[in-house]
Amino acid sequence: MTAEEKKDHIAQTFMEMAKTMPIKDIRVGELITKAGVSRATFYRLFHDKYDVMNWTYQKVEQPAINERPALADVESWAYPGFAYIKENKKAFRNIVAYQGQNSFYQFMADYFATNIRNAVQKKLGQTELTEELDFAIEMTAHRGAFAMIKWIRGNCEIDEDVLLGYVRGCIPDCLRPFYER
Repeated sequence: MTAEEKKDHIAQTFMEMAKTMPIKDIRVGELITKAGVSRATFYRLFHDKYDVMNWTYQKVEQPAINERPALADVESWAYPGFAYIKENKKAFRNIVAYQGQNSFYQFMADYFATNIRNAVQKKLGQTELTEELDFAIEMTAHRGAFAMIKWIRGNCEIDEDVLLGYVRGCIPDCLRPFYER
């Protein structure tokens, strides 16, 4: 098995476990036993169980972001993640129930902020952003993460287009031009 295949296998095992138990109860020892990998292999591929949790989502999202990196295409970023979460709803309900250090909310906020920041920097052709833009990016990322967590906790019942509309409605004025075609 390649390293990528091992990561996939560990992540699939993690998601199966997350469907039946709270994240706080998943132990790396049990995960590696069920996945049939050594502790050394696990720690060569992941930092901890939270890294596995986050990687599963990022693996689905990142190709869409790489393919269409402009914020005007943010819907194309969101739909693969929505579909993955809906397919693994039981696991994600347990994932978002955990609110401590390394929570999925914090990962989402950081991940969204990084991707928004990268898109803005690319469009501007610069790496340094104004304090206003940087603040707006962080706020937008946290709003997006909050919306996703609320959507998952609500059993994914809000239509994805409606959810994206809510999030778009919260975008600060200084960021709006970056989301336009």
